[in-house]
Amino acid sequence: MPQTSSWPLTANSVRYVIPPFALEGLAADARSRDLYPEAVGHYVNAAGHVMQRSPEEHEDHLVMHCIQGSGWLEVAGERQAVRAGDLMVLPVGTRHAYGADSASPWTLYWCHLGGAVVDVFLSSLLGGERFVLIHAGVSTPLLSEWQALLESRSPGYEPERLQLMAARLRLLLLVLAQSGRRAGGIRSRLDVAMVQAWMQAHLDQAVSLEHLAAVAGMEKFHFARTFRRLTGQAP
Repeated sequence: MPQTSSWPLTANSVRYVIPPFALEGLAADARSRDLYPEAVGHYVNAAGHVMQRSPEEHEDHLVMHCIQGSGWLEVAGERQAVRAGDLMVLPVGTRHAYGADSASPWTLYWCHLGGAVVDVFLSSLLGGERFVLIHAGVSTPLLSEWQALLESRSPGYEPERLQLMAARLRLLLLVLAQSGRRAGGIRSRLDVAMVQAWMQAHLDQAVSLEHLAAVAGMEKFHFARTFRRLTGQAP
């Protein structure tokens, strides 16, 4: 069971914690046992938000994405500033503390993760480090994936709705990893499978070339040329 903060929710904020019986179902189901959400939330203008966990208290993996305002993260006695667009990944057992800036409190998405091989899914974000604070940006694709994860929740914890959340979480991590690996704003290698998975998940939407390029973390025309070269067809 994830240990979440008891911060009093502001207007439009969300804290969704999946209870033990439902987590047991996710862990037992072959479709989700490798990776699933344990709790997910969106804190808006989170004045006074602060949290501290010992290694024993941090029993799962935590991903947080600051999309507005600022705050701080402290790991191993070292405090670092967190700005809009920054992504924090704290693996299980990491002693840490964090909080919103008093003058410009952050707005952030967050998710506690569990699963048999959750570390494999986070490996592309961690890059061998014991924790990371990287800049992933606040692109429309990223925000859309966070919002889709939140909107797939259900107060009844129906198994199929939870399976949808698990699938959304996988896609979110792919897009986060792609954004976090950008070099100089332009990528030279295109992850076609990731882009196709994102397109498949958004068949009900009108998606522009600019939107797809942002998902891939590439400049628009470079993305279009690379996609055609690798697949033989236009995006």
